[in-house]
Amino acid sequence: MMLNTIRKIAFYAHDALHRGKVRTNINDITEFYTTVPEFRDKVTAKRITELLKHATHSTAFYENYKNNTYIDQYPIMSKKYIQCSEDLFLHSGYVRSSLIRRQTSGSYGTPMSVYFSKNKFARQIAELIYYNRLAGLDIGDLYLNITTTRKNRVEKFLKNLMTINPTGMNEQWYDRTMRLLCRYKNTFIIGFPSVLYSLAQYIVKYTTHTNIRLRGIITIAEPLNSKVKEKIEEVFQCAVYNRYATMETGVIGHSTGADNTIHINQASYIVELLKFDCDEHVAEGEDGRIVVTDLFSYAMPLIRYETGDTAVLISKNKFGAEIIKNPEGRVVERIYRTDGSKVSWASIYDVMLDLPNTIQYQFIQETRKSYTLKIIAMNSFDTKVTVKDKLYNILGSDADIEIQFVNEIPPLPSGKRPAIMNKSQNGNDNYVKT
Repeated sequence: MMLNTIRKIAFYAHDALHRGKVRTNINDITEFYTTVPEFRDKVTAKRITELLKHATHSTAFYENYKNNTYIDQYPIMSKKYIQCSEDLFLHSGYVRSSLIRRQTSGSYGTPMSVYFSKNKFARQIAELIYYNRLAGLDIGDLYLNITTTRKNRVEKFLKNLMTINPTGMNEQWYDRTMRLLCRYKNTFIIGFPSVLYSLAQYIVKYTTHTNIRLRGIITIAEPLNSKVKEKIEEVFQCAVYNRYATMETGVIGHSTGADNTIHINQASYIVELLKFDCDEHVAEGEDGRIVVTDLFSYAMPLIRYETGDTAVLISKNKFGAEIIKNPEGRVVERIYRTDGSKVSWASIYDVMLDLPNTIQYQFIQETRKSYTLKIIAMNSFDTKVTVKDKLYNILGSDADIEIQFVNEIPPLPSGKRPAIMNKSQNGNDNYVKT
């Protein structure tokens, strides 16, 4: 407990050396949600006006929109267009080297880089802290992070986290994870619901450890349906919160833990849900494409940015969606190693992040041991050997992997282009005992 307090003090001391940007943004978000709706409306209207004025006077792309005063007068921007026209969206007054670069593979399998100012970066951290606190997790508290991203020892110590890598979910993985949960009782987990669901299923079916109680769980990056949520809550005996966030923006929305609806973070974002066949807004109760305006994206304005995800609109106000349900689009099907053990989709995303000039990709499991990787590239390049080696490490040395450079990846009837698909009979939710 003493170390947790020291970590919190150290965090704020470090923030103070950088003009207290994170603390200022935490206070701003807190104030936004503890005041009357009329005040929030004024703040939001002011932030929209300032962002639009800023974008039209500082970026090459938006300078032609100076006479447009409403968000819906601006075009819908796709990942692909921004990626291919990056310089047009960068603030002319910033030096690129002074900005913070973030990269995402995206739900369409479209990698994209965005650039943050120091204040936007602080805002993103503040959003995480604010919503973590609502779930019961504060700075310095121990938590387990389900991730394929490597963390060095210093980062783990400062953040007080333990990592669970879901790359190969075989018998050994389940055994190691169970021992970790038994060792660190009454803690938090942040991670993918598909992994947590599989772990819950495994605990019920194959172990005697049926009394593992956690403080709380925050699920990220994948859809969380009601049955999965109920199962995870039942096994781990705690509330499950669902976070909808993207690397290129921040925490767009968060659940309260009571149900599966996502409350939009209107302190930072405007969210619109548009129809699939046109750019009209959907009615409450309808499915739509998620389009986000980041009110703090000053270095690289993201105005009406299409995330590639979809959701159902539950309620809205005059600025946009207030509550949504079932944010999807990053829906991916489970893939399996050649030995039948499960593999987290994040492992494939990590491999693709390292590829240069990639616009889009789609990874397909065709049969139990055969896989196809389709790549759309800006320029031709030969990385087949390197990519195959990485995939063999994930899928198994006897995997039959075909890499295709293509000009187009056709969408599904829904309009989605999933980055990962499973056409084999292994595409189910049951743990495969090995």
